[in-house]
Amino acid sequence: MREWRVLVGLEYEWRIFRIYSKLIHWFIKKKLKLTSPILCLLSKKIDKHGISVSEMKHLYENKTGKIVVFYY
Repeated sequence: MREWRVLVGLEYEWRIFRIYSKLIHWFIKKKLKLTSPILCLLSKKIDKHGISVSEMKHLYENKTGKIVVFYY
C-alpha cells in the first residue's frame, strides 16, 4: 500500500472519530442519558473508528519510521 493512501485513510478515520466524539459530548451536555440508544450507537461507531485509527497509525509508523502525532 502506498504511503499517501495510508495517510489519506488515517486522516479520514481521525476526522470521523473526532466528529463522533464531539457528537457524544454534545448529547451528554444536553443531559441525554448514557444508556440511550443513540449514545450506544455512537459509542460503537467511535470504537470501530478508534481501532482503525490505531491500526493505520501502527502500519504507517512501521512502514516509514515516522511518528504520527494527533492534535485534538
